[in-house]
This record gives sequence, C-alpha cells and structure tokens, in this order.
Amino acid sequence: RTDHLDKVAVPLLVVQGTRDPFGKPDELKAQGQIPGLTRLCWLDGGNHDFQPLARQPEQQSDLIAQAALLTRQFADDAVL
Repeated sequence: RTDHLDKVAVPLLVVQGTRDPFGKPDELKAQGQIPGLTRLCWLDGGNHDFQPLARQPEQQSDLIAQAALLTRQFADDAVL
C-alpha cells in the first residue's frame, strides 16, 4: 500500500490509528522506510476512524483532536 508514495511530489501527512486494519505499525515497519515526502504519525490505540480501545482513557474526540494538532503542525512546517 505504500509503493506509490515515492511518486508523490508534495509533502504528505498520514495520520493513522495503531489498530487500523488498513495498515498497522508492524506491517509498515516490515515494508521499510516510507518513501518520498511522506510523514506518518500514529494515534495510539485508534482504529481506522480513530476509535480507541474501551480501556483507554482517551475518547475518539481526543484522538481526532490529536490528529488535528498533527495536521496543523504539518501544515505550518510545510508552509514555513
């Protein structure tokens, strides 16, 4: 799922939950370095829609807020 990333010509942010069935940390580590201008950020315990585990103190809204902060920081870095 990452083969096309080296063709991306602009900075790209991927924010993903560690339980996302479309790409878990171990799967991506096995593929090696994420190519190109891609930055990958993990939200601990989140699934594809950032829903955390029931035993986690964070709620989905907390993980969404984390994703928003990461996005803001990424945008600031890309512009400055």
